[in-house]
Amino acid sequence: MDRGHAVDVLDTLRFAIDLASDDPDLQYRGRPIDDYDAVIPRIGASITYFGTAVVRQFEQMDVYTPNTSNGIANSRDKLRAIQILSRHEIGIPATAFARNRDDVLPAIERVGGAPVVIKLLEGTQGIGVILAPDTRVASAIIETLQSAKQNVLIQASWRNRGGGTYGRWWSVTGWWAPCVGPQPVTSSVPTCTGVAPSRPWTWTRSTRSRP
Repeated sequence: MDRGHAVDVLDTLRFAIDLASDDPDLQYRGRPIDDYDAVIPRIGASITYFGTAVVRQFEQMDVYTPNTSNGIANSRDKLRAIQILSRHEIGIPATAFARNRDDVLPAIERVGGAPVVIKLLEGTQGIGVILAPDTRVASAIIETLQSAKQNVLIQASWRNRGGGTYGRWWSVTGWWAPCVGPQPVTSSVPTCTGVAPSRPWTWTRSTRSRP
C-alpha cells in the first residue's frame, strides 16, 4: 500500500486458538501468527461466537483492533445494544422485552400499542424484523416465536402525520429514508418517498431533495 503497510485477508474459520502455551497464541492454517500489528475484524453473524473468540485472542496478544470483541458481541445482541444506548441517554424507540405469555399484551401497550415492530434478539441486515399491524397479530407472532425458543423485542412503530406507519427503510448515500407502505424492490436501491416526522423528503437512487 502507499503507506508501506502489508495487508493480508484471512479466513476467520481457519484460525485455531492456542491455550496451552504460556503466552497467548493463534494458529492460522497450522502456522503460528505472531507478526501482525493490527487487525480489522469482519465477523459474519453465523460465526459470532468463534469470531469474537479469535478477536479476543488477538487482544490478549496486544494486537490493535478498532472493533473490539466486546463491541462486536454487544452489537449482535439487540437487547444488550438497546440497554447500552439507553444507559448513555441516546434516543431509542420505546422497547419492551417479555418472556411470559401473560406479559406480552401489557408489553405491547407499554410501547404505545399496535402497530409494533417485533425483532429477534439476534439477526442482521433486517432479518428477523416483523411489522405487526394490530395487537392480535403481534401477540400471535410473538407467541409463535417464543414457542420456537426465540427471544424477541417489542418496539414502537413510528407513525407519520397521516396516521400510517413506516414499513421499510432504505439507505441511500449514507442517509436513512423511511418508506411509507410496501415498496417495490426493482433495484438494489429503489426510489421511494418518506414522510419524516418533521418534514417530507424525496429520496432517489443517488440524490436527496426536498419537495
